[in-house]
Amino acid sequence: PPECQLTTEGLEYAGFKNTDEDGRKCQPWLGRANDKRFSALDIMTISDEGIDSSHNYCRNPDADAYGLWCFTEEGTGERWGHCMVPFCYQLYERIAVEGKPAEGYPECLQTAMGKEYAGTTRITKTGKPCLRWDSQPYGKPEDFHPNATYEAHFRFGNSTLHQDFCRNPTSRQQPWCFVEDSGIEWEFCQIPFCPNYPSELTPIHEVL
Repeated sequence: PPECQLTTEGLEYAGFKNTDEDGRKCQPWLGRANDKRFSALDIMTISDEGIDSSHNYCRNPDADAYGLWCFTEEGTGERWGHCMVPFCYQLYERIAVEGKPAEGYPECLQTAMGKEYAGTTRITKTGKPCLRWDSQPYGKPEDFHPNATYEAHFRFGNSTLHQDFCRNPTSRQQPWCFVEDSGIEWEFCQIPFCPNYPSELTPIHEVL
């Protein structure tokens, strides 16, 4: 997984940062399951497919508005701290615009859900062409947050920028898109996993 976050909250982050912004070592999540700030239900929101007793990486299970955090070592005063993880655009991401591949961004997935995907695949796994996101062909999907606008589900708060490219604006199994078939409304896209990302890339500055 990439060592960067896509959003302020960092809910999609699945990297291995395990110290807070003050350098304190993070403690395993499962060891703090009874903490007032953390519950068994929060474990389900962690982006990893599974966590064990040694998992102590920065995450944001309770959707803290200030972003990634972790419980810290006993006897260090504050019992938790926020983590300093750079945004992907600061390293090597550039949103795809005008149908061009994102500079420094591969046409593959870094995580199973692919919430980070910003490539230009615009066809579903069965070969159906994707519809533009800003057309909202079937209204606001049921799994979009009821208290958030349609646009808020897309990076940069603008569905137009994402044209008709496969994306995962919610938390479905993988990137998807709307299709011109009211019987199914949408389909998943078939996008391969990145073999050695991001070590095979050279960090770049954002170019819009």
